[in-house]
Amino acid sequence: MAVTNLKQTNTTYKGIAIPELLGNGSIAVTDALATNTTLYPIGTRYVDLTDGILYTRFAIAGTPADFKGVSFASLPVSAETITGVSIAEEVAGATRKTVLTFTDLAVGSAVAAANLAFGKKVFEFPAGVQVIKATYMSVALTGTATIIGDTPEIGLGSVLGAGAQATIGAAGATMEDYWEGGASSAISGATPLVGTKVATAGALTGIALNAVGSVKDLFLNVADGWAGAGDVTATGTITILWEQI
Repeated sequence: MAVTNLKQTNTTYKGIAIPELLGNGSIAVTDALATNTTLYPIGTRYVDLTDGILYTRFAIAGTPADFKGVSFASLPVSAETITGVSIAEEVAGATRKTVLTFTDLAVGSAVAAANLAFGKKVFEFPAGVQVIKATYMSVALTGTATIIGDTPEIGLGSVLGAGAQATIGAAGATMEDYWEGGASSAISGATPLVGTKVATAGALTGIALNAVGSVKDLFLNVADGWAGAGDVTATGTITILWEQI
């Protein structure tokens, strides 16, 4: 097995800090230094990005064959990096806590004084089966002067917000199946919409039991009877508590 493309312990693998995966005090090695048995004795651990395997040195001859590993290539962390969204994840056994943070994230635009729903993708669950236990949201909206007094709904869904509707639910149930839409304060960015909810269908049912073939996307959606045309941005935090099965 090759000892290549090693990830240093002060960075991340699939969005999770390597020290969290390897354990505090663990180190990473390189091809050139793998032969240095003084610096890298038995027990040295590292991550190989070519196969997602955590290797541990078990002999001291200084060759790649001295390393044996177990794969965590399927470690259930974020499947996609979303521009403008910072993703931090904590892992404790099967349980994952994913924290999404964003500032002035472009969500969409009202194009006229009319009903309209739109949204922005903020996360993608990995392949496999997940159980989404609960989602916390604290999100405030800002917008241009033409819509500054609007109080649109904000929700989280597995489908991108779309349609000529004033509420997310009217636009489509799957546009708010993770976090049922609620009315925000006026678009000023001063007061966020805050709350913790289970899936709209109920705890441990519907989209919360996310099967292999289920939609893995998570969208921040808004809808309103807009006062006029204008761009909408979002600032805040979304925290998802979930498990990989």
